[in-house]
Amino acid sequence: MTRLGMFILLVLIIVVITMFSVFMIRKGNIRLIHWLYFVITGTSLFSLPFLAVLTFLEDDRTFGYVVDAVTNTGLFIPVLLLLVSLTFTRGWEKLPKWCWALFIVPLVAFVLVWTNPLHRLYYKNEVFSINREEVTLGPLAFVSGVYAYICFMLSVWALLSFSLRGKNVAFRKQAVLFAVGNFVPMVASVLGTFQLISVSIYTTPLSYSFGVLIFHGLAIFRFNMLDIRPLAVETILNRISDCYMVVNEKGVIVSHNKSFADTFGIAYELKMHSNIYDCAAQSDLNADVGIHTLLASISSCKESETTISYEQSLTLRTDGAITVRYYMVDITGLVINGKNVGFVVFFKDISKLKESDRDLHNSQIKLMEREQLAFLGQMIGGISHNLKTPIMSISGSCNAVINLVNEATSSLDDPDVGREDYTQMYSEMRQWVSRIHEACSYMSDIITAVKGQATSFNTNNEIEFTMDDVIKRVNLLLRHELLTNCCSLKFSNLTEQNIHIYGDINSIVQVVNNLVSNAIYAMKDTGGEIGIEADADGGSFLIRVRDRGAGIPEDVKKHLFQQMVTSKGAGGSGLGLFMSKSLIKTRFDGTVWFEDNPGGGTVFVISVPRSKVEIGDITEEGK
Repeated sequence: MTRLGMFILLVLIIVVITMFSVFMIRKGNIRLIHWLYFVITGTSLFSLPFLAVLTFLEDDRTFGYVVDAVTNTGLFIPVLLLLVSLTFTRGWEKLPKWCWALFIVPLVAFVLVWTNPLHRLYYKNEVFSINREEVTLGPLAFVSGVYAYICFMLSVWALLSFSLRGKNVAFRKQAVLFAVGNFVPMVASVLGTFQLISVSIYTTPLSYSFGVLIFHGLAIFRFNMLDIRPLAVETILNRISDCYMVVNEKGVIVSHNKSFADTFGIAYELKMHSNIYDCAAQSDLNADVGIHTLLASISSCKESETTISYEQSLTLRTDGAITVRYYMVDITGLVINGKNVGFVVFFKDISKLKESDRDLHNSQIKLMEREQLAFLGQMIGGISHNLKTPIMSISGSCNAVINLVNEATSSLDDPDVGREDYTQMYSEMRQWVSRIHEACSYMSDIITAVKGQATSFNTNNEIEFTMDDVIKRVNLLLRHELLTNCCSLKFSNLTEQNIHIYGDINSIVQVVNNLVSNAIYAMKDTGGEIGIEADADGGSFLIRVRDRGAGIPEDVKKHLFQQMVTSKGAGGSGLGLFMSKSLIKTRFDGTVWFEDNPGGGTVFVISVPRSKVEIGDITEEGK
């Protein structure tokens, strides 16, 4: 090439590298990888103008020596390229301290180049030449060259190994192109160092510029190599527990993260570039329901052009142990220019949420059972008083029957005892036995009510019952508490119709018991009538419990249905109303709230959907 042609080529290279640097600076968002590449291009821009001038001063040995010394700033380029490669493949945001040690060898070599006339360790020639065939290299030149080759090879190895193990196609192309760009100047340097071809001072800078402009340029501008955001995104996606998969319109997997590979990838044998339709065709429909559900959902997403969501469980075997994970799957279509080109499938891991729900449910059950036991404990005293009366009645009746039996037996041979006397004794026996039956029936009702309330909350006995059944049990369980506090219950059926409720009678008795017990506490100083009303309002069946107590303090109202909030002070646990609302919600899909009683006091309202209640006309017999 002529001197003018070489000069023009070098000037063009300088212009292109300058434009590239300006473009990257104006683009902004400059990170570590950008700064490293700026140093590389800056090094080139520093030496290339000297080479351009040298094309017209090739015969000036002194100027040639200075230009050669300046161009040996390229000794730092292999290390810089290695750092760029490591930054790209490892996602560095800051250089580790050990990286600075890599510059020791090129720094020493650069100093030796400038001081070569003093020691002849880099070039043995006394007179410098720009033609490498006329230059005899010293031992330190070979050491520097070997070190540069090692850096080049390490950078190429890091990039190629990254491309082989990487799942992202764009990243693989970036890595390969940049590796080739590093390999070109290394080959030119090896050929020149060992004089395998005829080279000049221009060979290595030109070969490097060729690698930068062609291969590095493609990697940077075509595949955004210096944009670290895609790598950062992939790093983040690989670290999260949630999974994602991207498939094209033919069902081929084009991208996924590590979490997907470790879970669904293993379970369904799905890999990069595999076709999910082929995997489904080879699987057993009964054994691999998940993969077939996924395909059906993708088809629905394509037809409806909307996001499809569903819940899926996945059974994994890890080190001999079987674990079950739960995922919420979202499938969204990828539409470009009005054409569906694929789908993004996101698997949100909700296993922890499921576990938390189970723990919350178990805790709620324990709290309910604790409150139930506390309520039963409070009723024990009242129940014992309730049972004393029938027990004493049974005892007295038995004694009376025994006395009558003894009297009848002793008078068998007495001629003064006639038929009418025996008839009267038998009549009295029947009366006392009838009282025994009544007392036993009353005790049986109490035992049934208490047994129902002692049922575990894990048991849901759904039966059909009436409001009369509820009121009867409440009266039995709270009879002593009502009498002690001079209170009474009045039930009003505002619907004037038969009311049949379907559900767990024990749960609704527990709630009404709690509300009536609260009403008794509110009226403990005054006593009075506590009203229980059955009513219907639109789509709901309502049970109201009215008291005429002092009402609920304003500071308690806003937190009343929360745990550990009570207006009874040390006398209350704060769980009753919270559990009552939870019971009605869980067992009847209803709710509980309160209102101020217009006549003073409070009205608690239980609302149950009409689907749980049958309301019919009262028959003449029912009246």
